Amino acid sequence: MLTKFLGTGLARMGISLSVILFSLNVMAAAYPYMESISINGYALSEGGSITVEGFEVGDTIKLRIGVRNTGDQPSPPAYNNITVSFPSYTSSGDVTRVAVDSVNTSLNLNYSEYYGSGLGGDGYAEYVMVESVSLNTWQVDEDRYLELYIEPDDYGTFVINYRAAMSDQRSWTSGWSFNPPSGVVTDCLSFPTYTISVILPDPIPGQNHAPSKASNPQPSHDSSNASLYVHLDWNDASDPDGDSVGYEVYFGTNGSPGSEEYKGTMPTSDYDPGILQYNTDYYWRIDTTDGDLTTTGDVWHFKTQAATFPPGPELLSYVINKTDVQVNEAFTITVQGRNKGTSTAPSGGIAVQVRQVLEILQAPSLTPTIRGKVLSSLVQCRSPIRVPLHLPF
Repeated sequence: MLTKFLGTGLARMGISLSVILFSLNVMAAAYPYMESISINGYALSEGGSITVEGFEVGDTIKLRIGVRNTGDQPSPPAYNNITVSFPSYTSSGDVTRVAVDSVNTSLNLNYSEYYGSGLGGDGYAEYVMVESVSLNTWQVDEDRYLELYIEPDDYGTFVINYRAAMSDQRSWTSGWSFNPPSGVVTDCLSFPTYTISVILPDPIPGQNHAPSKASNPQPSHDSSNASLYVHLDWNDASDPDGDSVGYEVYFGTNGSPGSEEYKGTMPTSDYDPGILQYNTDYYWRIDTTDGDLTTTGDVWHFKTQAATFPPGPELLSYVINKTDVQVNEAFTITVQGRNKGTSTAPSGGIAVQVRQVLEILQAPSLTPTIRGKVLSSLVQCRSPIRVPLHLPF
């Protein structure tokens, strides 16, 4: 997750006269010109690099890109874009490491992010890419800006590829211009790109560092209607020192999982919680550890599916107005039932059957005495119940 923004200020790189002349020579349509790019407010040039001192894993950096239409034609909406890709983000869960600054990004840019086909991409991107497409016509000489918060997952060199494209036609096959128009560096869709490098020095070389935070929970956070047999999964964490990572699992119905919800340390990024309860909120957290340092994870939540049952009878109560009954004397039994299923029964009812059973009892005086006893009434609702009634005979 994005936690902290390093650096202040904003600087825009200058545009040389030779570059402007080049743009004027090629523009016969809408043409995207990469006007500026900066990291944490410091301007860079294409192929340049910047060192961010004091960076720690979990911090964020700020990327700002400015693009101008220097052609002689406007570009219609959806047929232009500013695209940024990150070669070191090779997992779908890494999309959570990039977020748009909606305040400073042009309001007429529509931001999206994807990884391959699994997250809305076109199926070709093998690492994380973000793209901003205009919502209205990109006019001639108009500037638009994209600002991103980015969370690098390790120390070292963090590479960013970027490009822009425009068309003066409503066509995916003609009228297109690209910046850069050609080049050696290509992004994950094989388009030529500019590239910059962000150097993130290890604070203390040789010192142990905590592993990255667990990400991309399955079931997804705040999902509902989860199976009672759900299996918990998350993305593998990385360790800056190459140490093995263990996963401390906390799981239960407590909204703030603590020691009572601790289930142990798992060697792999999955956990089987067993059979769960219907219609129940569950909370879980994965802390990553290298055996020495631990990174506390986010609390995730999901809710299991509601119980569904076919129509089924349930006996709620029965009342007998008397238990000792004289010969030829009437007595009553009142029975209450309900349908405890979750679907409607097209028909049904309550039936009560009383059957008399004679039993021979031996008196202490050895004088045989015969007395009738109603041993049970069968209340045919879900299962028989026994109701003793005594009758003189």
